[in-house]
Amino acid sequence: MNPLESDRLLIRELEATDFEACQALLTVEFDYYYGPFDEDPGLEHRFTWIHSLTKWDSAGRLYGDHAIFLKETQELIGLCGIDPWVWKSRTKRLLPGLFPEAQSGVPCTTIEFELGYALKEPFRGKGYATEAVVCMIQWAFEEAEIAEIYARTDMSNHRSIAMMQRIGMETCSSEEWGGTAGRIRNPKGLPRGT
Repeated sequence: MNPLESDRLLIRELEATDFEACQALLTVEFDYYYGPFDEDPGLEHRFTWIHSLTKWDSAGRLYGDHAIFLKETQELIGLCGIDPWVWKSRTKRLLPGLFPEAQSGVPCTTIEFELGYALKEPFRGKGYATEAVVCMIQWAFEEAEIAEIYARTDMSNHRSIAMMQRIGMETCSSEEWGGTAGRIRNPKGLPRGT
């Protein structure tokens, strides 16, 4: 993927040299890739795995997080990207607003394209996450021709839920599942799997 740009941001593939700048995103007390990772071996292993997804040639280099930089300062402020995520049929049944087909009782576990995003604390609440994910979604729909993209968060993460809704995602919450999920479909109406 070529670098993406918005008014204030540059988004490019994550590089091995970004490890130090990404440490704050992987060690703080929030659930980004099942963190935090307080011990060095775990932290480095997780970063290597995240970085390797962007180099996955057989998947068209579609997956993995990308580094978000402020154009003005060239500082890495966060990560965003699209990753494969397994949506189990039992989870889908708990989210009928997004997965009505799961209510039929027919097993339908699938791997979906899932949007992820995280910003360092000082850069939250300034619209950067929205700006970055809009760029990522536009690229996914126009260049990669993805049919639909999902996102998920804790039910208590009101900012993330509001952002999902702001960018046009349908959202559905489930107390039993313990989270809120969102889906946005490609306006071109591409069939699944293309």
